[in-house]
Amino acid sequence: MYNQSIQQFSQTARQYCAWIESEKNKDQIFPLQQLLSKLHSESLELPALQENVELGEIDLSLKIAREKIILNFRCFPFQYYATIFDTTELNNPQASTGDIIDDLIDIYEDVKIGLNLYENGNEAEAIFHWRFSFGIHWGRHILSAMYALYCFERTS
Repeated sequence: MYNQSIQQFSQTARQYCAWIESEKNKDQIFPLQQLLSKLHSESLELPALQENVELGEIDLSLKIAREKIILNFRCFPFQYYATIFDTTELNNPQASTGDIIDDLIDIYEDVKIGLNLYENGNEAEAIFHWRFSFGIHWGRHILSAMYALYCFERTS
């Protein structure tokens, strides 16, 4: 199954994973904003699958690498931000604290699992994983991270 949107998304996913796996510095906010925006936009272009897909076992070794990846954020300029979990709740919105590093690593884990599936020739499983995990998990993290980065850049 070949599709240009899948190829483009996988390329951006590789770029994002490489960014996460590298050391950070304070000058990376704008490039990160561009990368997240591209990843989000391209995720919306992934095709819907016409077939039923059964996922095999997912490689959870990424969870083990989380502590190592967190060290790459030693020089990241901020970590916590204020957020509202459900913006449609107008009468009594509950503010909470967001964690940009947690957001970025959660996105990484979901995207990387799909990328591993894709690179091992399991294209349908990769697409299913990317779309499903976007809908239930990393979609919220990417939007929260993008807004937090936008606010941070405006005030710094």
